[in-house]
Amino acid sequence: MPSDERACDTQEQAAEVGAPTSGLYGGFEAYRTPTDEDYRSVMAEGIVVPDANVFLNLYRYNEPTRNDLFEVMRSLGDRLWVPQWVRKEFWRTRESVLRDPQNINATVKELTSCRDKANEQIRGWVSRVGLSNERAEALSEMLNQGFNSVIEGVRELADDNVDRFARNTNEDPVLGELEPILLPHRVGPPLGDAEIKESS
Repeated sequence: MPSDERACDTQEQAAEVGAPTSGLYGGFEAYRTPTDEDYRSVMAEGIVVPDANVFLNLYRYNEPTRNDLFEVMRSLGDRLWVPQWVRKEFWRTRESVLRDPQNINATVKELTSCRDKANEQIRGWVSRVGLSNERAEALSEMLNQGFNSVIEGVRELADDNVDRFARNTNEDPVLGELEPILLPHRVGPPLGDAEIKESS
């Protein structure tokens, strides 16, 4: 049999068993940069597997953003798949997120620290240039008023309802929206003992 025919037969046999046939990317398909069409195909047909932070961020987002994300999840239908460990991480972390979902306490603490550092800078500069006490106090007052207004504005964004959500899951609007989206067949089963041992 001529060599050309043998090469064709080998390629056909490889294609039948799903092995890479040849060419530059044969066996190295992972190195190929996805095309726009590849991305469109994945977005239209692929399975979407979010991590726990996608669900936890629902507590952090403002209402329009949260509603948009719920709408995306609903539109995915059965293409949404949640592994068991994601569900487990969500429940394990949920209450700590609800204590300060928008990181307001941490933000206020950081802003307060920035205000104190800025005051130190002003005092040092005033000392170097020999500014009068009255002018120095006026600058410091302007700085403090600005920071304090921002800090108060951040504090006003705190949601007083989150503690109630943590205590009573029946009153949590996020859980109320998620429950009909995360149907049993869209959530992975718990790992068996052997699988847990193998993954650890």
